Amino acid sequence: MNRFAMPKKIAGAFFAVLAAGCLGLRAGDLSVSNAPLAALAPDSAAQKSTNAAAVAPAMAVGGGKAGSASVEPAASTSPNPITAPEPGHLPVDAMLSGSNALPSGHLQDFQTQLDLGREQRRQKNLPLAAQTLSSLMADGMPVEIQRLALFELALTAQDGNEFVKAQQIFAQYIHTYSDDPSVPEVLLRQGLIYRQMGVSSLAISKFYAVMSSALKLKLDNMDYYKKLVLQAQVEIADTFYLEGRYEEAADFFSRLVKTAAPQLDQAQVQFKLIRSLSFLTNHTETVAKAGVFLGINTNSSDVPEVRFLLASALKKLDRNRESMKQVLLLLESQQENVRKNPETWIYWQQRAGNEIANQLYKEGDYLSALQIYHVMGFGSYSYRSYERHQQLCL
Repeated sequence: MNRFAMPKKIAGAFFAVLAAGCLGLRAGDLSVSNAPLAALAPDSAAQKSTNAAAVAPAMAVGGGKAGSASVEPAASTSPNPITAPEPGHLPVDAMLSGSNALPSGHLQDFQTQLDLGREQRRQKNLPLAAQTLSSLMADGMPVEIQRLALFELALTAQDGNEFVKAQQIFAQYIHTYSDDPSVPEVLLRQGLIYRQMGVSSLAISKFYAVMSSALKLKLDNMDYYKKLVLQAQVEIADTFYLEGRYEEAADFFSRLVKTAAPQLDQAQVQFKLIRSLSFLTNHTETVAKAGVFLGINTNSSDVPEVRFLLASALKKLDRNRESMKQVLLLLESQQENVRKNPETWIYWQQRAGNEIANQLYKEGDYLSALQIYHVMGFGSYSYRSYERHQQLCL
């Protein structure tokens, strides 16, 4: 049985709710990209031991497997903008809203010390931050102060790239405060750390746990936790995508597109869906999705690559005339777009021109190949000129 079979059922239920609008996200709500991160539902002692044992060899082995194909430039595989910011640079107060308020009076000194530890961490004085925060974990300290200090200690370890230590502290946090509203976000952060460590299976299990824990906890701020659920779904899709598991990635990206959630960067989700379909050599779907993308994302920096993927898919479907059109449209864009992002546009223009023209040449369509080479060399040919030439040849 597939180890992800059961969690997929959970994800499917969430996607269905999102699509129906029950978990719809409104514009103006707290941005997903600024949301703090999280981890898994309360780990059992056995599972903690298993996770810790799995992490150590993963650190030695390195990241997950590379994709099955290489499509340049590398920027196109950068993290999705909906993904949370870099670990350790997140608004902790937002994550702890609802349980962060402390009584005044004698607790003010503890709050001041907690704030000092946070500021030391932000200023990258990590050893001093750890020392300041650890002093708040002493016996007799108020429980709420200890909870906040424990979370800050995990962030301090994460900022220092001590990922195993950070995971251990986060696991302790979840075990100790299993009913706290911050648990889903801690689970999300754990998942992102595991992915950074190259332990993708544990990362995915944590992202699924974000969704299940959000259901189990009695949460007041539902809008905020809906965003966490959405973020977890995006992270699952991105993990499959970065692992080169394009079939699973395409499935999740397709579901995300259907939710039409305002907080999603729809252009990036659609782009990664198109790339996944292209890697899977699903040419028909690639053509359909690429056409939609180009129709609504005219100013996207990913337009040249999408047009190249569209031209390639059309060529493989033996729709040569349409493929030729896309190549020439891409080459025509040079004057207007090269100034905005010259390296990207020039790369995809040259790659599209060379690959499609070479294929046409090998197939004996010398006129079409010559026309593409002419545009690449002189930049004065257009698709309208190509159509006129085709009509003259008929």
